[in-house]
Amino acid sequence: MAVRGAAASRRRLRRRVALLGFAAGVLVGVALALLGGGGAGDAAVTGVLVGAVAAVIGWGVVALLPTSSHGPPGQH
Repeated sequence: MAVRGAAASRRRLRRRVALLGFAAGVLVGVALALLGGGGAGDAAVTGVLVGAVAAVIGWGVVALLPTSSHGPPGQH
């Protein structure tokens, strides 16, 4: 059974944003390392580091944003 409620929704959103940020950061980090003349090892390390930073930033932004109501009270 799925967990419901605002807190569970925020946790899922934080996880989703962190995962997407990590994936985008890995792609950007790999591209930057390869464009900078690095090898495969440099690209992997740079990608993981940039991805981790992007994931933490995304997680933090979602954690700090106020909860939105998505409409008037009583509407779900």
